[in-house]
Amino acid sequence: MKKVFKEEIGEIERELRELYNKYNIKSSKELELNAKNDEEAKNDFEKIKELEDELERLNSYLREVNMKTI
Repeated sequence: MKKVFKEEIGEIERELRELYNKYNIKSSKELELNAKNDEEAKNDFEKIKELEDELERLNSYLREVNMKTI
């Protein structure tokens, strides 16, 4: 189970890095300010938010699994 979470987390982190690098940003908050007039940036902002939320959720699940195995 841990392996699956770690693999998924790695994939999401890779996707986020690609999007962050595309806009030369470090978080979705930076893009949110610049995305108001650009449709592609708006779409990428939404994708980044989804990925960040998913990453947070998976990390939470992984912590729970780790705690249960202790």
